[in-house]
Amino acid sequence: MNNENQKCCKPQNNAIEDIGRAMDSIKLTVGGMVQSAGNMIAPHFPAVDIIDNFDGYIINIDLPGISKENVSLECSDHALVIKATRIDEEETKSAGYIKRERGVSTAYRRIELPEDADRDNLEAELVNGVLRIDIPKKEMSVRKIDLK
Repeated sequence: MNNENQKCCKPQNNAIEDIGRAMDSIKLTVGGMVQSAGNMIAPHFPAVDIIDNFDGYIINIDLPGISKENVSLECSDHALVIKATRIDEEETKSAGYIKRERGVSTAYRRIELPEDADRDNLEAELVNGVLRIDIPKKEMSVRKIDLK
């Protein structure tokens, strides 16, 4: 009966191992990998809240452990791009690490902006690990079209 249990469970173990290998493969093929301390670390996509209030839009993005010097905001006609990097510069050779994945991390978000977002007057502030971006709404002109 012991041999039957091994035969019964072996395909399941192989399936779990196959899933694990597939997940590792997916992690390695996700774009924008960062090489850090011999480990491949994929960028993460931080949690975002977008609020539409009467006067504008408020975007809150979680960026824990990242200083404002390591945050980049770019605004185009269509989107707001947030890039951030956390670098732990502390020397850790004697700390006894077996594996270290937290030395460097990157964050990336691209947020499509509505047509009425005033891209020229947005403001951003990083407080307690949360990036807050305030985007006022601009007046949208309405043009009357005469029928022929």
